[in-house]
Amino acid sequence: MLLSIEALLNNDTSLKQIKQAAAAINDCFYIGPSKIETKTIIAAYALYKVRISDAPFSRDYAALLDNTFALSRDLRSAIAHNISENNWRELSKLLPRFAPDIFGAITLLPLDYTHSIHNTSTPSSITKLAHALLQCQPNDRVADISCNNGSFLLEAAKLSPKTSFFSYSSNVDSTTIAKIRSDVADIDATIELQDPFNIIGSEKGTFDKAFANYPFGLRLRNLGNGLSYIDSFINNNFKISKATSSDWIFNLLLVDIIKEDGKAIGIMGTGCSYIGADTPMRQYFVEHGLIEMVIALPPNIFEHTGISTLLTVFSHNNQSVRLVDATNIYHKVRKYNKFTEDDLQVILQACSTDTDISKDVSIEELRNNDYALTLNHYINNEIHFDNGVPFESIIKSITRGAPCTAKELDAIVSKKTTNMQYLLISNINDGQIDEELPYLSEIDPKYEKYCLKNNDIILSKIGYPVKMAVASVQEGQKILASGNLFIIEVDESKVNPVYLQSFFDSETGSAALHTIIQGSAIANLSIDRLKKLQIPLPSLDTQNRIASKYQATVDEIAVLKLKLQKATERLHHIFDEEEVD
Repeated sequence: MLLSIEALLNNDTSLKQIKQAAAAINDCFYIGPSKIETKTIIAAYALYKVRISDAPFSRDYAALLDNTFALSRDLRSAIAHNISENNWRELSKLLPRFAPDIFGAITLLPLDYTHSIHNTSTPSSITKLAHALLQCQPNDRVADISCNNGSFLLEAAKLSPKTSFFSYSSNVDSTTIAKIRSDVADIDATIELQDPFNIIGSEKGTFDKAFANYPFGLRLRNLGNGLSYIDSFINNNFKISKATSSDWIFNLLLVDIIKEDGKAIGIMGTGCSYIGADTPMRQYFVEHGLIEMVIALPPNIFEHTGISTLLTVFSHNNQSVRLVDATNIYHKVRKYNKFTEDDLQVILQACSTDTDISKDVSIEELRNNDYALTLNHYINNEIHFDNGVPFESIIKSITRGAPCTAKELDAIVSKKTTNMQYLLISNINDGQIDEELPYLSEIDPKYEKYCLKNNDIILSKIGYPVKMAVASVQEGQKILASGNLFIIEVDESKVNPVYLQSFFDSETGSAALHTIIQGSAIANLSIDRLKKLQIPLPSLDTQNRIASKYQATVDEIAVLKLKLQKATERLHHIFDEEEVD
């Protein structure tokens, strides 16, 4: 059935009819004609089940809600929740107009044609690449712990029809759609509505293969039963903090449920591969031989987000990690990027041998680079840009901060508010300088030259990732920078300082800085190497546009922090303000 419906989707004449039928269904719900929403799929499924039954033109609403059309209890419940009797009165008029396969095809429309199914479908490019890497075999037990409307399930089942699939999700609509698609495509799959972290008790080490396209950037407190799962590691002195990315918790689940010779794939945000907060997690996975390969995916591969992503392959007993940079291997289709068959072959070749876009990296080399998991951290050659210039060509001056000793600083720290303050590395967070800096009673004239000017770029000299910010200095204010900071005055006729910060704050900029970092025990940034660093320098109009977007996001973060602070203050006074009977 799946192949016959796919043939309809690939036929222009049939596709036109499928879209007409979808538009007619949407009209019954007052939904835009070109959208495919949850109601659209559930309604198309109801029409499909009636059309293939012994009563193909039945308009009996009650029959939909009993067992007349061989619907499972949860799917009957989904129909009752989404389709009223009045809706069905209009929908059933479509039964004579379209063939059953047309209704069935609507339920299987790929992400290209689905605009609002909770933005959780996995792109076909990723599901095809994942299947090629997992190589699901007959009789394999394969788990999908993200469900995502059955996206992976459909692709994998098409290529491995005799494989046993198990899908888990705590999202009701996503699970419903996956069940509908599984039924229409006649896939042998067990799809359960439950928190994926619940399965660890009964399914630990039982799956041959596993896949997960989990939510990006999910906060740990929203992990449901994942919190209990985290506790089991914390009790064993496992290094998980509030700043740990949830991606790594899902990855722990993946390696827990596969067999010793099994393989799993997780789709994670690129930031998890290099940010400092996740270093302990990367260390755990690498040192325990749990990461086989990491593939950096192209931008805009997802239609619902522009976040840069990685496809990470997990297995046991790895002595090295293969890093693949597939960020430039794609073809653009409308606003989004996709893999052609030729693209997939290029990537798969890079997955098995060293190429221009891939390298096998030893655990020792990973260890010396804070376990960063993207290829550009291990390329010895300098990173170049089409519009690149040496950093020194756009700066007026660069110097270290004041070489104050701790004793000198202690002598001039003031408990009173003054117009003089002191800036430490610890005062730079999320690309911003803290508002509350230590006050000084005086600044020795010999240190005046180390005071910041407005729009100076501040970079940390030691530590990785490098911290950076753009100084905002008010008239009459003096901010003395510590000796572990670089103070950089840029030529603003050539470069927008905020644009420069957005570059240094990006994954590309972070990797570029990493190529000039010296020292494995204590990361150290030298002025000479910094001056020679290549910086992308587009037109000022382009710089200003990027800077505006970056600054708007920085401002948004500041507003959210303020709201959080005020809400926290209210929280601590609610009891005091209320009269207790």
